[in-house]
Amino acid sequence: MFERIPYDACPLCGGTSATLEGTFDCSKHPAYSVNLPSTINWVKCDNCGHSFTDGYFDDGGMAEIGKVIHPHQRFSPLDYEKNRYITSRMVARVSNILHPEGESRWLDIGFGNGSLILTAQEFGYKVTGLEFRQDAIEALRPYISDVRADNFLEMKEHGEFSVISMADVLEHVPYPKIFLEKSCELLNKGGALFISLPAFESPVWNILSAGGNNPYWSEIEHFHNFSKERLSGLLEEFGFNVVDYHISERYRACMEITAILL
Repeated sequence: MFERIPYDACPLCGGTSATLEGTFDCSKHPAYSVNLPSTINWVKCDNCGHSFTDGYFDDGGMAEIGKVIHPHQRFSPLDYEKNRYITSRMVARVSNILHPEGESRWLDIGFGNGSLILTAQEFGYKVTGLEFRQDAIEALRPYISDVRADNFLEMKEHGEFSVISMADVLEHVPYPKIFLEKSCELLNKGGALFISLPAFESPVWNILSAGGNNPYWSEIEHFHNFSKERLSGLLEEFGFNVVDYHISERYRACMEITAILL
């Protein structure tokens, strides 16, 4: 049985007081197994208002969750052709902010089905993709030369990237601040960080929750619910300026934020 490791404080601000938001059944989630707890406790920091689970899984627990590969995480030529229209709008918004000159490098963390990184390459970026699943790496290797199973936090290419994308990543990691700190190291000055994730406390989030239809309360793979305001404030702490907000076309109740490293 993989039990959650309790947080001893808010993973964003360090506050030690939090209020229970609710206990939710996650036993119907596709990634659930009997080796995992069947419920999730979500709490809200009394100091900064961040919403997070009362504990996180260690590597063993994450590996147990990772045994299930969702259909949308697999590369499919037909699906890519359909998704390309959506990801083209994502890449175009970032490009319109950056105005890159010469060769620009784009790092995509957890590239999944490959749609975003393939589209960034089509726009002219030199792309690098990280993914822990070897089958996903092999599926993209015929089309992208630089796909790796490297640990993002151990990368040494300091200041070499114009764009780092975390599409549905930050809510999955126990301590998001170390990912933002690492992004500051790898981005060049004026580089862009693109983040997509569920939009906590947005109107659609509140409507879904009021109707008992919000899927994210039972999301066993998530440890955080970020609001636009809390995520923006966190990015500012690391020297980013939020320059674009957009509603995601890919998943329910999700937002997309682009921030520039000052």
